Parts: sequence; C-alpha cells; structure tokens
Amino acid sequence: MVSHLISFSLLDADSVRAAIDGGETLSVEFKGEERQSLGDRELIEAVVCLANGHGGLLLLGVEDSGLVTGARPRHGNRTDPQRLQALIANSTQPPVQTAVSTIEIDGTPVLCVQVENSPRIVGTTRGMYQRRAIGGDGKPTCIPIHAHEMLAHEIDRGAVDYSALPVPDATWNDLDPLEFERFRRLIRESAGYGDRVLADLDDHDVARALGLLEQRGGTTVICAGALLLFGREDAICRCPSTGRRLGGPAAARADGRPWPRGSTRRR
Repeated sequence: MVSHLISFSLLDADSVRAAIDGGETLSVEFKGEERQSLGDRELIEAVVCLANGHGGLLLLGVEDSGLVTGARPRHGNRTDPQRLQALIANSTQPPVQTAVSTIEIDGTPVLCVQVENSPRIVGTTRGMYQRRAIGGDGKPTCIPIHAHEMLAHEIDRGAVDYSALPVPDATWNDLDPLEFERFRRLIRESAGYGDRVLADLDDHDVARALGLLEQRGGTTVICAGALLLFGREDAICRCPSTGRRLGGPAAARADGRPWPRGSTRRR
C-alpha cells in the first residue's frame, strides 16, 4: 500500500528530448527495445535501481547511444499507463510510485517512467535490491546494495531515527553524571523553552523520558542518542556507531560546544 503521494512534473517532448540529449546519468536511464521488448522483470529492476538512487526517469525505446528506436506496446496494441503503474507498485516493496506516459519524439513513441526518490530502501518482491552508481567504466550502472548499506541509507534519508538505535556493547557506566547535570542546568536556564519537568528527574528517568533507553527481556539497552548526549568521551570513541558518526573524539557536550582535545571530560 502506498503511504504517501508524489506529485510528478509534467513531461513534454522538449523535456524528454533534453533528457535524451543529456545521455544516461544517475537519474536518467535508457532501455532500448529495437531488438526485443523489455520484460516486466527487467523494467521493475530498473525502477528499483532509480528509486534507491535519487529517483529519476526511465526511458523505454531509447538505446544506450541515445538513438530513439521506439517503445513497443505492452498491452495489446498500446501501453496502458495505469496498468503499468499498478504493475510497478505491486512488484516492489515498499511500493514505488511512478508516473507513466508515452511521448512522441519525431514521430517515434518513447515510454517515460518517472520514478520517485524513495526515503526507504526499495526491493523487488523477488528480493532484489540495487542502486544507481558510476561503474568502473565511468558510466552510470546498477549495482547491488549490500546489507550494511541499507541502514546507512535509511538513516541518511531520515527514514530511521539514528538516536533510537540500540548500542549493544554500551552500559549505563558509559554515561557521565556530569553530562546529565549539565543537561538539567540547560533546562533550568532555558527561560521556558525547555521542559522544566526534565530538570527534576534523576539520570535514569531523564534518559527514559527522552526515549534513549530500551528494555529488552528485562535488560536495559543504551541507545545511540544517550551516548551522543551523555556519553563519556572514551565510550563515544569506543563504540563504532557513535564514534564514526561524530568523527571520533570531537563529540559535542550537552551545551552544544565541542570538547577540546585534552579536555577534562571524564573518561
């Protein structure tokens, strides 16, 4: 089920011709049908590839060289845009929104598929995941998405809250009581802009109120946000996810200012 609606720009012959003249890019892909029709599976995979990049435009009936040879009809003697959009949505997970149209370029039909820039990693219902990238030959191509790239992709696009991710090897002792006290002081000095209730809570309750602790089978798990706000410097550097995210020891204090090298922050 599509959870959001995308408004696509209206294509015309001039905009399609400009896309063809610009050649294939990370957001424009050509699929020629001079020799044979492009199969549904290959079409879906091309859509997934674009959706996991920055979205873009898939042009059927255009060879890799940019030669317009024409798109073949997909439904009898014509192509039904609604049927093709439904096929794409039903063959991708989560469903990808597209806008399909046929544009005549010098009397030759080009099937244009506008693809959304998906905030989530998209795969085919067969379980294939790929994204647009520059290949070894310097040309745009589709490459597999590896498991470790999927989470990073969704964090960067705001689809996953990085601060709520658990840090399995972190413990409560990795959090600095001084940082909690600085946090409470900032609340008290915020002239009403902060939630003053937080200033009266103990350290555990502050972390819970901010959603930075997670209970798993009776065990309290520290989330990344707790380390970033209240963590000791050595703990931030020790945990790969937080240390890499902040660039190592240059972590920010609770008052927003960076800790200088050689600072007296507790280790």
